[in-house]
Amino acid sequence: MKLDTSYSIPTLMILIVFLVQYLLRPRLKIDRTRIYLKLLAVDMAASIIDIWSTQLDNNPFGYSNIVLQIANVLFFALFIARTQIFLNYLIALCGRLHTGSKLYLAFTRIFFVACELIVLSTPWTHAVFAIDSYGYHPGNLYNLIYLHLYVTAAAGFLLVAKNRNHLEKQVWIRAYVCLTLLSVGAVVRAFSHMLIMNMFFLLDIFILYDGIENPDHYLASRAGTFNIVAFRQLYDELLFKKKPFVMSGFCLKNYSYLRSSYGSQLSDEGLHQVGLWLHQAKPDVPAFYLHHGRFLLLGSSEELQDLPGLVRARFAENWHVNNSDLILDTDLIEISPDVHFKNSEQFMDVLDLALVKHSDGPIILNEELIQMSERHNAVQRLVADVLQNHGIQVYLQPIINAADGRTIGAEALSRLHDDTLGTVSPLEFIPVAEQMGRIDDFTLQVADKVGVFIEEGGLERCHIDWININLCPLNCMNRSFPARLHEVLQQHHVSPSQVHLEITEEAMVDRKVLKQMMDGMIAMGYSFSLDDYGTGYANASRQMELPFVNVKLDLSVVREYMKTGNKLVPAMVMVLQHDQLSITAEGVETLEMAQKMKQIGCTYLQGYFYSRPLPMAEFEEWCEKRMPD
Repeated sequence: MKLDTSYSIPTLMILIVFLVQYLLRPRLKIDRTRIYLKLLAVDMAASIIDIWSTQLDNNPFGYSNIVLQIANVLFFALFIARTQIFLNYLIALCGRLHTGSKLYLAFTRIFFVACELIVLSTPWTHAVFAIDSYGYHPGNLYNLIYLHLYVTAAAGFLLVAKNRNHLEKQVWIRAYVCLTLLSVGAVVRAFSHMLIMNMFFLLDIFILYDGIENPDHYLASRAGTFNIVAFRQLYDELLFKKKPFVMSGFCLKNYSYLRSSYGSQLSDEGLHQVGLWLHQAKPDVPAFYLHHGRFLLLGSSEELQDLPGLVRARFAENWHVNNSDLILDTDLIEISPDVHFKNSEQFMDVLDLALVKHSDGPIILNEELIQMSERHNAVQRLVADVLQNHGIQVYLQPIINAADGRTIGAEALSRLHDDTLGTVSPLEFIPVAEQMGRIDDFTLQVADKVGVFIEEGGLERCHIDWININLCPLNCMNRSFPARLHEVLQQHHVSPSQVHLEITEEAMVDRKVLKQMMDGMIAMGYSFSLDDYGTGYANASRQMELPFVNVKLDLSVVREYMKTGNKLVPAMVMVLQHDQLSITAEGVETLEMAQKMKQIGCTYLQGYFYSRPLPMAEFEEWCEKRMPD
């Protein structure tokens, strides 16, 4: 039976064009990319030999037996090698993630070697094919190539299944599709005289390219360098393989200001010029753009030892872009020699933290920043855990009526505790919850616990009128949050008059959105206090435009008044009284402070002089002890 090559030749032509364009693109030098390139090369070789050997087998009488033997041995050997290289690609795709027993991978390698030995011995054993005076004939083990493909595909399916949770969805889906295509192709080829396996391998190559190997996925278009995804992959591979390398880089100073000053288009052109200069200065060292004006290079100490000097010299001059001069300055990124990062994620976390804390001079990544980053990540895990398990601890701090000394209300304050971290301050975990996008859930859980306390008679037992709940600025920006907060409190039959909502001055940055939110909740019956008044975000005129009923003087204002007797504070209180607002003095720590705050007209007093924040049960005991006999 003569084999049909009508699919093979167009497939080969497409593959050649694809390989040429792929070779002309910048590629990240990691194992997976190298194996993909090897797959392309072996697939092209297998396609060429397939067509050649088929032509010889269809017309064997014009060629010597040796030529026929060589052509067929090469085809079968390359066919099996191509399948094995595809599995090697999947192994590299999973990288160091593949877990559990790897015996099945070892078995496929042994089976591959055995298959290749059988193919190579075929001219003497006639196991896979035979060449005689009548031409080419399949041998008893001809289907060995398809058996190897099925075994390899099964190992591939198992490998991807074991690592599915660690791979991106689009990656494991493509891996499954490729393995399915190869399996289907082998079945079709086994019952057909058409050479179509090359086409199925080409489809797999295109699928992998589209979702994984396309160089565009790893290039930062603005800078013309590799991007942060490429950096993570190369960095983690070098760590995993324990290859020595160093990093050197820099950050453009005042990057956000530069973009606002020069505009997006000119700024992007400037970034591209910087990336081009790096490529010219260090053509053999991969350069990465890590967003926000950060450039980093990975290479040997010999390759990068002169980079800081080159950067200083080049940035001492202006950058000429589109007939404009860009004035760019840099801070060098320096890594302490004793610092070792676990992976690229930790490095990026430490770099981000260093930039937040950086003021001037080199950006130094040291062990202290690593410890701070690890604590930050631990707090993230703690926040996620308490939100999932409803584990936020709510403390209450009393609010005292200055006129008669009666406990009239309380402020709900959240607390987190961990066996390893100890007690975590709100100043630490609230920003983390905001960064995680979970601050609404956090505030609603506090509201839920306050609701349970009120529903179970807590206000009556403590003889107080209300409890204050703090809202974060991001709560106030979320248009759906008021309805969700109201729903949580209504589930516990809480009257809006039993809850006061505190908003910090920081939330007043977007006054229009804030007023809309406040008006909606006031219509439901809630009232608002302005917290941390005097810390600098708001002024009196802006405050009067919003419907607050109470203003809380920040403890820094109270302390400064006690220290200096600043007359502005009594004047401020007088203005607030004139606007029919009640005033709460925070941070009252002594009897003298309580008396003076009462004298200048404060309505309520709050601070450690009366009590620190207490767990709800202890707060009830405190209230009971304070009640008159």
